[in-house]
Amino acid sequence: MSSFVSSINQNISISKKEDLFRPTHCDRAKLVGKIALGILFFPYGIFQILALIATKKYSSQITGTSSQALPASAQKFQIKTADGATLSAGAFGRSVKPMNAQKFIIAVPGMGGCWQAMAKNLAKISREKNCIAIGMNFRHKPRSIRDLTRDVAAAVELLLKNGAKPENIVLYGFSLGAAIGTKVAAAYNKHNKPLRLIADRGPATSKKFISHHVKNGCLKCLAHILRLSSNWDLNVTKDFNSIPNANKAIIYAKKDRMVHYHNSIYYNAKRASGIKAPNFIKLPNGGHATQPQDSKMNNLLDKMLY
Repeated sequence: MSSFVSSINQNISISKKEDLFRPTHCDRAKLVGKIALGILFFPYGIFQILALIATKKYSSQITGTSSQALPASAQKFQIKTADGATLSAGAFGRSVKPMNAQKFIIAVPGMGGCWQAMAKNLAKISREKNCIAIGMNFRHKPRSIRDLTRDVAAAVELLLKNGAKPENIVLYGFSLGAAIGTKVAAAYNKHNKPLRLIADRGPATSKKFISHHVKNGCLKCLAHILRLSSNWDLNVTKDFNSIPNANKAIIYAKKDRMVHYHNSIYYNAKRASGIKAPNFIKLPNGGHATQPQDSKMNNLLDKMLY
């Protein structure tokens, strides 16, 4: 029995073909169109500049810090992304099985979160579920949603390239991490790699998030223009519904004040096509930070892992 980090090759490389979130010709055409609009229509160009400034200012808040002491079982390591970014990560548990038989959970934090703050829970899950639990942080100052999806995909590729099977990997995402995890899980399932997903109180769209939190009409209009001018527009409803029911689970709260119920992945996915999978936890009186009951969370983890 050896530590997980010592048993894997961390120096993996992700080819262009394996990079599911590399820019496409369509993406480049959209970028050219945005630049052209910015040049031809001066006011729109101003919004593009403002969106760029806002991105540089607030993107550093995507990943937070934690002063909590790490459990002794924490194994720190780094993850390299397809575009060269380096991510901080931590693993809990020891390799007691061959990689192709080992179960994994990758925990993706929310806005301002970090794996260090989740360390105690990850250590507990690893012990109780006999799996390797991995926590990861997003890169410092991401420039777009694409950067965040590449970060999560890099953690998945690290496991796959070391022999793990996609059906043995569960992505657990909280809040923003749930939305990004949904995009990544959908992309892998589309490529016949049945990654599993637990989406915990994630926003379905950035459009509705702005509409709920920005009440002033003029500011709301400005925020939506900035959203469309930047690379931070997000909508994961179709992504969630494209994942087979057996490969996804969801946690939602009707009284969530951060991710309003009508902007939740659960509500929007249900409206779009209905959620028939029994894999969900409802927090009827819970908010954004409410912990699900241990018994319900254990049952959900068992369903998705085994």
